[in-house]
Amino acid sequence: MTSDDGDEEIELLIEDSDSEYPRYVPDDPVEDARRNAYLKMLKKETGEGRGVLDMIAPRQTPKEWLQSLTLVDFVDPSAVVSLRLDLATNNVPHFDLVTNSEPAFTVTSLPGVMTVEDTPPSKPTGFSSYVPSDHPGLLCLEFTSQSSIFAALHEGETPKPSAAGIPLPSVVLPIGQLRRRYKDKTSFPYSVDTEYVLVVDVVADEHPLWLIFDRRIRSHEEDGAYVEPNVVPLVFNGTEKNFDAAQVLPSIQDWIQSYGTLDLAQIRDSFQQTGIIGEIRARNVTFADLPASWNRVPSVEEHK
Repeated sequence: MTSDDGDEEIELLIEDSDSEYPRYVPDDPVEDARRNAYLKMLKKETGEGRGVLDMIAPRQTPKEWLQSLTLVDFVDPSAVVSLRLDLATNNVPHFDLVTNSEPAFTVTSLPGVMTVEDTPPSKPTGFSSYVPSDHPGLLCLEFTSQSSIFAALHEGETPKPSAAGIPLPSVVLPIGQLRRRYKDKTSFPYSVDTEYVLVVDVVADEHPLWLIFDRRIRSHEEDGAYVEPNVVPLVFNGTEKNFDAAQVLPSIQDWIQSYGTLDLAQIRDSFQQTGIIGEIRARNVTFADLPASWNRVPSVEEHK
């Protein structure tokens, strides 16, 4: 839970060297780029006459970042990595999703919050679902029961499709974690995390937005934590259940055009109609996951 100051939330994230998250992976181009950009920003912002407030002041609004999202070439790994880095280096505040309800709903500007096995096993014979990434910045979504490593072990529940028949997006760009925003008796705002992560379908033409239930998202704070959708409160009151995945907006443009005025009923109805049941796993993207029309995308290293 985080407290709010006015309309924006201020958080100080301290990296614990003994923690498994966030982790530093040697020779990881995304991590190297993130650290280099952050150090460059620190050097610039800690110069003479610059204070702490200058360092944490937003340099890009959430809506401006969404507009840049509509222009990015998802085929280009460097462009995707750069866009993700902008969230941190530009101190982009949390996004407003629904403002006309109690609670309201916001989305953090932390794409790395989604659980994914991003480090190879320490021993060659160690059991691991790790997959090296061929397109840093994007993730592949798949049902646990249908992913090769878990299917061989006969693990995971059989997926149940949505009423609308819309399939799970295959390749996505995560944006951040969905939060409920409340006000206490003194009208002081505070936020509570949910287990949902907002992602963008980068393959579909209109790039719809989805909420994905991350059953292991709490493992960042509690090792081995695992939560099923049916054991937590309904994320949206009035819906049948918590789904593992649901489309909440048909396009990025829909969010931009209605930014700050989105109605809860619209989000809730879409959530109910497109909800999918079945544990979902996020993993690194391989060339085989990408559309044939993308051909072979160059790696981040090849762009240097």
